[in-house]
Amino acid sequence: MKNDRFFYSNLCVIVFSNMNKLKLTLFVVFMACGIGSMAQKYTMSSNEFELGLNLFENQKYSAAQQHFNAYLRSNVYDAREQKIDAEFYSALCALRLFNPDGQFAVSQFIANYPEYPRI
Repeated sequence: MKNDRFFYSNLCVIVFSNMNKLKLTLFVVFMACGIGSMAQKYTMSSNEFELGLNLFENQKYSAAQQHFNAYLRSNVYDAREQKIDAEFYSALCALRLFNPDGQFAVSQFIANYPEYPRI
């Protein structure tokens, strides 16, 4: 009877010891996956901005606006200035496409960022 208790107590120590190692391993794996997905999201949003800028320079305003808006929806910005640039170019695209809200978008942008250097 005493040997059984000793066996079970040792078994519990081994099982709980291995569970802690398993938990630690799972934690590290999940953290690595999370960091990898954040890096991927960051890269994808940066690509959206760059694609939008290239399309804007080639006067493809509709497609450019879609990429700028996708960049803004991603909520992952390289810098605050790039977010503001994306808002500016999106508003400018709306204006150049003669969208009904184009003038409103530009006036809202000016109201929000009166010190913006490209205005």
